[in-house]
Amino acid sequence: MDYNEKRLRYRKEFPILNREIYLNHAGHGPWSNASLRAMDNFMRSFCFGPMLPYAVWNEEQDRTRALMGQLINAAPDEIAFNYNTSLSLIMFTNSIKWEPGDNIIVPDKCFPSVVHPARLLRQNGVEARIVDVTDDDLISEDRLISAIDERTRLMIVPLVSFVLGQRLDIKKLNAACRDAGVYLVVDAIQAVGPTKVDVKELGCHALCFGSPKWMFGPMGIGTVYVNHDDMEAMRIPQMGMWSVDDPWNFFDYEQPLVPECRRFECGCANNLAHFGINPNLEMFLDLGPENIEEYLMDLTAYLHDELTGRGIKVVTPRENSRRASIVTFDAGSAGWEDAGKLHEALEAASIHVSVRMGLVRVSPHFYNDREEIDKLLEVVVR
Repeated sequence: MDYNEKRLRYRKEFPILNREIYLNHAGHGPWSNASLRAMDNFMRSFCFGPMLPYAVWNEEQDRTRALMGQLINAAPDEIAFNYNTSLSLIMFTNSIKWEPGDNIIVPDKCFPSVVHPARLLRQNGVEARIVDVTDDDLISEDRLISAIDERTRLMIVPLVSFVLGQRLDIKKLNAACRDAGVYLVVDAIQAVGPTKVDVKELGCHALCFGSPKWMFGPMGIGTVYVNHDDMEAMRIPQMGMWSVDDPWNFFDYEQPLVPECRRFECGCANNLAHFGINPNLEMFLDLGPENIEEYLMDLTAYLHDELTGRGIKVVTPRENSRRASIVTFDAGSAGWEDAGKLHEALEAASIHVSVRMGLVRVSPHFYNDREEIDKLLEVVVR
């Protein structure tokens, strides 16, 4: 079965698409039938029995760990789970032993979960360097690198920015950070799912992302990757029973930390979310991340070109190396009073996009097609 046949087959797993054109995956993704069934079976076991034993819960979490690792080219022991991206980034900022006068670097115009952990460190005497964007609101890798000095300990950046959909050159940033002895942590929530993410190719120390957007997952499951070679140098800011080598040996408090990324996990997992996300992970791997990215790069290029061809200002970069699956444009340049008015018109036509910072953001996924993009354009172009 070729990619397009698989794509159309999996489209049928999302009933919401029978009643609306969904183009808001950068905001939140719909749930699949397979995900709903898996979660329903787990919940029914609690209500009607027989209740599934812990071993089954743990097996499902281990399956998530292996599938997530396969999706981003990481070993299962380099994967841990948190509840969301914000907590994961805060965990990373607390994994470093800071001294007053140290600094952390983050770009401006990022989602708050990237910037707030840096701001929190100010209470410890750490300087939060929020690096200005360019005149066209793009993040500049050169400006981020120029902000590094001998007191820089950590840099946090998005792989894909959430408003403009700009893809950053992580390999360039990683080379500069490693040369300077700076940790590089990447927020990949707008990248994993619509693009092929290979952590070994990127080279970053750590990476994290949530699942409710492009991965169609329930809330409450965030994935953490830490390069195995960098793991031992990081402090453990939180501990739970799974952080140690033998978690069921409850009273051996002095046992060593497990030599795996799960040392960063704290307390019970969101087991329901693990049951819900696994069918989606299997779907992504069956489709092939490289196939999804190629398809979406073509689809978003079509949208980008159709908008600019009609004189509409698109703020997302056009170069393939600088974008992913988000296309953001200015509604005013299309003759609308503001983005809110256009959003209302699209909602009335059962076309779902989002408005961010006064701009219209369109974020299609693998099951969307040019016909749906054309219907979007029929509303946008007056």
